[in-house]
Amino acid sequence: MHRIHILHIFALFQIVSITVYAQDVSTPTIQELKEQADAVLSRSNVSARRDIYVVFKLADKLLEIKEIDSAEKYLIKGLQHNPWDLEHQIVYANLLKAKGMQATSMEKLNLVLKYAESETLIDEARFLLNIPPIPDFQYIQPLAGTSHCVVLVPLQNCEKWLISRLQTDISKILEIPVHIQRIKADYPKPNRDLRGQILNRIRRQINNEGIKDPQITFSMKQLNLNMADIKNDQNIVRLMEHLLPANGPTAVEQFNSALKEAEGKNPQWNADELLSVLVKSVVSYRRKNVAYLGITDEDIYEKNYNFLFGWASAKGGVMSYHRFSATFTNELPNQSRLLKRAKMQALSSIGHIFGVTRCTNPTCARAYPDNLSEHDAKEGSLCIQCAEGFKKLFEQ
Repeated sequence: MHRIHILHIFALFQIVSITVYAQDVSTPTIQELKEQADAVLSRSNVSARRDIYVVFKLADKLLEIKEIDSAEKYLIKGLQHNPWDLEHQIVYANLLKAKGMQATSMEKLNLVLKYAESETLIDEARFLLNIPPIPDFQYIQPLAGTSHCVVLVPLQNCEKWLISRLQTDISKILEIPVHIQRIKADYPKPNRDLRGQILNRIRRQINNEGIKDPQITFSMKQLNLNMADIKNDQNIVRLMEHLLPANGPTAVEQFNSALKEAEGKNPQWNADELLSVLVKSVVSYRRKNVAYLGITDEDIYEKNYNFLFGWASAKGGVMSYHRFSATFTNELPNQSRLLKRAKMQALSSIGHIFGVTRCTNPTCARAYPDNLSEHDAKEGSLCIQCAEGFKKLFEQ
């Protein structure tokens, strides 16, 4: 019963984790929004913070109907409770600029420019600060010379500010040219969603522990399933439907409800398919000693992995910064942190492409991280062994 109970608790956890916070889908009037916002603001700081979005929603509506003074009042109150709402820091900066308070407006815009991870917010802050936009990247073309270099390729929705910063930092660390080139490609659709992720976690649990559980073994025998059959998602569902009734009359219903709710959520792309797109796009331009690394903000996976930070071979590599972002980790936005995480993964992937042996130093940028905590524990630079490995390669 113990292991069935574990699987049941896991299914229930997924039901909770995929529940979408339900806000009222109706369109409230300004007066209704004002009543809701005032009620939120009358609560304690901790309680108000949870629902402060209502106050910002009211401020946005008031701005739409040109009630500027009232909008500013609620905007200030909202930012007092949640100053890390960088979107509304920009809104407030615009109001301050219109009132001639240039210094305060610029302070807020520079705050956004320093911390925001969103391309949209960064572009807006740059525009308001009269900073030219990041130029568009050129499409892929042949590279002259024979020396080693790296080409970073933005895939799907890769953000320009991040890949531009990576270009500078990686070139400085490896001391070789780093280029950015775009490709024209038809990207595949996502191959897996949250439903597939739930089933894959259960599959891994069965592979790791299920063979020792007599009830799971008995159920698989009754269903005429072997361990190879567990690779099929539908067989996982069949097995769970056979096991879960022992946990109560509604266990199967709850499990299937969780799977249904998970369909289409948290899409993931097959890393090997993205790599194939990259390799085909650069094949006509490839020359020896060039590492092509595709970068995406979409979540990626491969085979039985729940997710991947990167996937590489001698032909090239793809990396994802999706799970490095504050949006995914529910952290405060922090450009420097996101850049460090992405830079370490890029160095790791580039090393795989060039065939540089991975070191054993846990704080090296190229050390294998089993999770984000281990990734963050790294120092962001190359250890002596990896630095010498790259140097030796480039000198050949």
